[in-house]
Amino acid sequence: MAIQETVVTCLTEYLEAVARATQNWYLPTGIFPWFRGQADASKPPLPGVFRKSIKEHDINAMFVQRAGMYITGGRMPASDAQWLSLMQHVGLPTRLLDWTDSASAGLFFSVHAPEGKDAAVWLLHPLELNKISGLNYLPASDRDPVAQSYQSAFVSTLPQMPPRHPIAVAPTHVHVRMVAQRGCFTVHGSDRKSFVVQFESEPLGVDGYLQKFLIPASECEAVRDQLSRAGIRYATLFPDLDGLARELRDVFC
Repeated sequence: MAIQETVVTCLTEYLEAVARATQNWYLPTGIFPWFRGQADASKPPLPGVFRKSIKEHDINAMFVQRAGMYITGGRMPASDAQWLSLMQHVGLPTRLLDWTDSASAGLFFSVHAPEGKDAAVWLLHPLELNKISGLNYLPASDRDPVAQSYQSAFVSTLPQMPPRHPIAVAPTHVHVRMVAQRGCFTVHGSDRKSFVVQFESEPLGVDGYLQKFLIPASECEAVRDQLSRAGIRYATLFPDLDGLARELRDVFC
């Protein structure tokens, strides 16, 4: 069975579709649906390090060896999870996948850089994902069993196997951008396949806890304008000089 897909053509339709999709979800206080915006709807949710034949352990080890001289004014990462989060933040491919618990931020990331293709926002129930691995909560990144998934990004031999499936991790907002974007992570385990391959025939996909909203290419620019009028812009989600400059370029150039 394929993942449920809903076509939306404007901001209002999108928000209404999200409301319908999640109206019967049980979410404890403080836990919200997760969203992942992608400019190319044809690509399934899959961490960057698994999209190509990248030697994960080699690239991670070299980054750890050489990054220290560039870390100024901040604290050196003290765990595998912190190193992997830093690598993800600076743009290296990792086994982490970026999500947000803001529906509007998810939509922004799908349409902010149109590629002339249909865009997509993926919707995820993070706790239903974790139940597959025997968890009924969002674990901290340094606690088992999720810590094993982080460790496996750096070493090939562990005392015990990491969880097979991705796990939704409790967000730790270590950068102002993560706060503004309501950033969250899933971390892949031993199964390197995409969310679609792993879950389209499993309860997560069949029961609607993983869904896809498709924005036609012809509507992406209009949706971006609607988000801008609603106050969701570059400088909103990137509250720094880079975000301000990009917003001004969009407006005046």
